[in-house]
Amino acid sequence: MKETLLTLKGVGLPPLSARQCTQILEAIPLGKLYRTVNGKLIYTGDERNQKYTTLIKGQDKHPAGFDTLRHGQLVQVGCIQRLWQEEDTSLTQLGRPAVEGSVFVMNEQRKPLSFVQEGPRMIRILSEEKAYISYRPILDMCVREMNLSTAEWEGGSEWYLKLEEV
Repeated sequence: MKETLLTLKGVGLPPLSARQCTQILEAIPLGKLYRTVNGKLIYTGDERNQKYTTLIKGQDKHPAGFDTLRHGQLVQVGCIQRLWQEEDTSLTQLGRPAVEGSVFVMNEQRKPLSFVQEGPRMIRILSEEKAYISYRPILDMCVREMNLSTAEWEGGSEWYLKLEEV
């Protein structure tokens, strides 16, 4: 039985270390907002190349396996947090690879739509309706910060990882 939806390749999650995980996914600003002399707001970044930072927290009876984890190390994260895309076409490329089995497609009336997943990023929707696609992304990330905390007498451990997408 799985204890969490979260997957971390390169980090050990021993039994009883990750049953209470939370994840915050935050977009990294890749540019700045400026006003022209006429007062128009413009963005100087590339809107097509969004990157994320994440804070993942866990608490359980045992700590996560951070012993061999190092700052700057690459980790592949199968996220808890879901992303959504609105689509009008039948063949769609997801913004990120999807965790296997995590894709869900529905129409505007919240009815599930049939689809075929043609690889980690390609979805063929078997309907002509406007669709909303939800999935848990797989992100290649770099370790920025990590922390372990254990209460001696009360028992239990808490941990967190701060990561940034490469």
